[in-house]
Amino acid sequence: MDVKDMLSKFYGNEIYFTAKWMNEKETERQITEYQKLWDEGNAFARDSGDAFKYFSYPTPKRAEDTEEEMAGCAKEIQTSLKNIIRDTWISKYSRKEMDVLCGLLFKSLMERHIRVRLVADLEIGLSEMVWRWNDLHPEEEAIFLHDPHIG
Repeated sequence: MDVKDMLSKFYGNEIYFTAKWMNEKETERQITEYQKLWDEGNAFARDSGDAFKYFSYPTPKRAEDTEEEMAGCAKEIQTSLKNIIRDTWISKYSRKEMDVLCGLLFKSLMERHIRVRLVADLEIGLSEMVWRWNDLHPEEEAIFLHDPHIG
């Protein structure tokens, strides 16, 4: 089965097409990797009764192509594509631009929990935005959220 069809069945196409538009090369690389994992028979369903087996090597194989396995695969792909969108968006900002953006959004302690919607079904918090920017720009001085009421 084609993993893009699974993704479309469980989540629609908005995240896929947005990721592809923002970073086509990485999106197709991820899709190709998940297709390979699916074709090799890897398990994607997470049976809570035996969760630790999914952290072992080699990766467990699925017995059948069940609805649960397809949903698990689609969920992993969807998460991967959301990460592509988030990281591509954040990486485009310079340190000064991100610092100004954070300053505009973070005017009180309650705003530390503010969420920015990138596309439907994908929001990121201010703390996550700063954390990811710092991670994507290791050569730059880190950005920190400071209490706006402290000099």
